[in-house]
Formats: sequence, C-alpha cells, structure tokens
Amino acid sequence: MERSFQFSVCNPQKPKGGDYIQYTVFGTDKGGKFEIVRRYSDFLVLRTTFLDRFPGLYIPPLPKKKTMGNQKVSFVEERCFLLNMFIRQLSRCPYLIESSEFSIFVRPSNPNL
Repeated sequence: MERSFQFSVCNPQKPKGGDYIQYTVFGTDKGGKFEIVRRYSDFLVLRTTFLDRFPGLYIPPLPKKKTMGNQKVSFVEERCFLLNMFIRQLSRCPYLIESSEFSIFVRPSNPNL
C-alpha cells in the first residue's frame, strides 16, 4: 500500500519579543494532519538525531547556519525554501518519515510515542 505524505515549510516569522525566526511546518503523515511552529535549531536537532540513528544512510542536507545577517528578508526567504526542500526530501525516505524521531518533531506532545 502506497502512503501519501505531504509536507511544507512556510510562513517565516519573528515571534514577538524573539530574536529568532520560526517556520510553520504542516502536512499529512501516518498520524494524520499536523501543523507546528519550528525554529531552524529544531530542524538541526532532527537531522543530527537521524545522522546518529542511521549512520551511513542518506539524510537530506540542511542549509548552513548563519549568525550574522540571518534575519534579512532575502536570507529568511531562501532558508524557508531550503527547509521546505529538506522536509520534502525526508518524505522520500520512509525510514526517516515513519520514524519515532519524525513523529516527535511534528507532534512533540503525542502520548502514543
């Protein structure tokens, strides 16, 4: 049975009082629909966790971290595009998208994990 997963990263915003950018991640996976706000650092933790758990297997790359100028509109839009590519590449890897790590990333408070 083929599963239809759909994911998207969009809506970059600087939260009130925050000095960082957050992105809305939404989609449909084996647990149904989800929508969650994530920071770049959350994506980095997810990828690092995958690298540790699945050594030698393909893990899509993330855009590089940037400390200066990381809130310029052009940079934020490019990063959002690249994070969107990252999440869509994950969807092509069943061993990643069906993992408990990904489920925690999109549903951190799910008691069934």
